[in-house]
Amino acid sequence: MPFSVVGFAESEDRSGTPTNIAPISGDVISDSSGDELRISSIPNPALAWIYTKAEKPGYPLNSWVISSPEIAAVPLSGTGGDSIGSDTYFGTQMSPVQVDTRAFPSGYGMTNSSPITAVADTDDEAGVAQNISVILGTVQQGESLMFNPGYTPISYYNKITGFSGNTSVNTWKTYSCTSSGLTFNSLPDEEVRIVSTRVEMPSGTAYRWVFPSGQGRPGGIISNSNLSATPAVNNFPTRTFRAITEHPQIEVVSGAAETITSVEIAYQRV
Repeated sequence: MPFSVVGFAESEDRSGTPTNIAPISGDVISDSSGDELRISSIPNPALAWIYTKAEKPGYPLNSWVISSPEIAAVPLSGTGGDSIGSDTYFGTQMSPVQVDTRAFPSGYGMTNSSPITAVADTDDEAGVAQNISVILGTVQQGESLMFNPGYTPISYYNKITGFSGNTSVNTWKTYSCTSSGLTFNSLPDEEVRIVSTRVEMPSGTAYRWVFPSGQGRPGGIISNSNLSATPAVNNFPTRTFRAITEHPQIEVVSGAAETITSVEIAYQRV
């Protein structure tokens, strides 16, 4: 089942006016033109979840709209979203998604050539640009997104630190999870699958797994604080792989030039 994370992210001084958000750069599984995103890697994409995020908690996201020619008359819309929080009580403590239809995703008739757009606005901070992100969890129409409610049996746990090299703002960047220089737990090289992931970056937005072969780039939401819980949409099973010799790379996108703080992974022996 193809499952991929794609999206939009852009920093702009909007002056309180809704504006188009540009597709995330460096996405090799989608096509973009201007402010339009085409999910070309999935023949008939459906939306399993939608996550929206503003950069500054003092100037929250007010509204967002996702549209394509198939739903232009009644586009998907909502108010509010997440934020990079600065204290225990605000922002990314739970990283809530705005739409969660993992059990019954809908494609609204979209195809892999449908131009999707995202529009959003925040409270205005005059003369200052703010980053807005709109992230989509996508699957093939007619398929549900497998997920676990948080009590799936865990065989191994791994925490990886020591990543180096900064991201470019609002651009996907890939990192190895097994290269020299990293600190991680020693695992037996046996067949496993990932059932939960927690990625921490101060200004990160989304992550996805890059397998050597296979369909899709599955992923979820990044936590911006060590106080944050693992986002619910991060609890899903991946395809199987050998824990060392076939371990997938991880791809992240952030609203700032920074590197990954840590990646925590729960594996299940297959």
